[in-house]
This record gives sequence, structure tokens and C-alpha cells, in this order.
Amino acid sequence: MTQSSQLSLTAVACTIVATSIIISFRFKQDSSSNKKNVLDETKNSKKDSFDISSPEETLQLLQKRRSIFPKQYTGRKVPRTLIMDMLEAARWAPTHKLTQPWKFILHESEEAKELYAQFISNHYKATSMAKNVFKEKKYEKKLHSARTSSCVIAICAMVPKFQEDGSFKGNPEVEEICSVAMAVQNMHLMATAHNLGCYWSSSGIYDSKSERYLTNPQALRDFLKLEEYENSDSMCLCLGWLYVGEFEETKGLKKWPKGQRVPLEDGKKFIWR
Repeated sequence: MTQSSQLSLTAVACTIVATSIIISFRFKQDSSSNKKNVLDETKNSKKDSFDISSPEETLQLLQKRRSIFPKQYTGRKVPRTLIMDMLEAARWAPTHKLTQPWKFILHESEEAKELYAQFISNHYKATSMAKNVFKEKKYEKKLHSARTSSCVIAICAMVPKFQEDGSFKGNPEVEEICSVAMAVQNMHLMATAHNLGCYWSSSGIYDSKSERYLTNPQALRDFLKLEEYENSDSMCLCLGWLYVGEFEETKGLKKWPKGQRVPLEDGKKFIWR
């Protein structure tokens, strides 16, 4: 790794103005669902009240979280109130100096999802054919995944730009990316609490020609119109796509998957000193 790429990983930052939370909704108004979300219930509760799940229930929620893939979704629409719960959960992720560097671009309308489906599948086709590794089945899978999902959320982070003299402002880039990742974890946990399927994909976000560890291809930047959110000090970086869909267990056919983790007793992942 070059010195410049090392610097980009550990010594870049965003300004608070550029990293204030901005959520772009690429969907139409949905008035079909009257289901109350957690956010509504919280607003209606007493300000001085504080109720929290037991440590056992909290651990059970963490243990239940899984990557539920679009092929497992029912294809039915998820009420927007539940998506708003996920966004509210994201809003409370840790953020150094309150930069709140996350930006979520949500594709929920059929038109927006179809535009995304065509983009992500055609991007795969172009890049894979150039390497002579194109597979029609994978191409069709990308189309199906976008169309089956109720919402596809572009996960973006406002990260700093290097100045010509190598200087930067604010937090290191890696801190802002970690903050956004924690916001996505919060979203995923809220989705799990609502029994929704969730899956974070990194398809199409890497530019193989760049020396930086993560640079988005220009086609992706154009599709999401990322330049509209940037300024002289910061840039908008897409970290992937969060697929969200309804999951419904079917007796004998489809169940919520079981987790697989190295047990605490293994001793390989934890070092006490």
C-alpha cells in the first residue's frame, strides 16, 4: 500500500456541515399502512420515562440478527413506518464530534427499484464481460433481488478529501466509515426486531483502477448523484446497499436461519490480559 493510500485510510476527516444527516428518499408517499412504528410510540410517551429490554432480551435480539437474502423475501411491501424506525435507530449510532456522517438514499418506489435493478445488473454485466467471467444466472439474480426487495438503501458516508498539501479537517476517514457501519448495524437490529429481512451487499462499489482501498466507480457516482452532496472538503462514498424485505416463515419450507459463531469457550477470538 502506498503512503498516500495509508494516509487516506487513517488520516482523513469531514466537516460537520458536510456530514450532517441527509436522507434522500427515492420513493412515493405511502399512506396504505396505518401501523404505528416505534418512533411514533416514543414520541407519544412521557419524556421522563425510560424503559429498556432486559440484558437477556437484548442479547437474544443480537443473536437473532441474520443476513436474510432477497431470495427469501415475500415480495410484499414493507410499511414505511418500519423503515422510519430503522432510520431512527441509525440516527443514534456513535459519531465522533457529532459529525453524523451517514447518508442514506432509499429506493422504494417500483420505478426507483427498477432503475437500481438495471444499473446494478448492467454494471455487473459490463465489468464481468471485460474479465470474461460473466454469468447469466448471476445477472438475473441481481435483477430479481432488486425487484423482490421492498426497499434498497444506498449506504453512504461523508468522508474527507485530501488537500494538495496532504492536510485534512475533522475526523479520520476510517472513523466516519466505522460510524456509518454502526448506524447500519442499528438499522439491521431494528429490522430484526420487526422480523424484516435485511442484507448488506457491496456489489458494484469498488473501482479496481484506484490505488485507494475504496473508490466508487464513476458510473455508480453518477447513478447516485453523489457529487451533489460534496464540497471542497468532503466527498460522498457509497459503502454498499442494504436490501430490506418482508420475511415470512413457512412451515417445513422456510425458517429464520440459525446463527453460527465461534463459542466463547473456544478462546481464539478473545484475549484477556
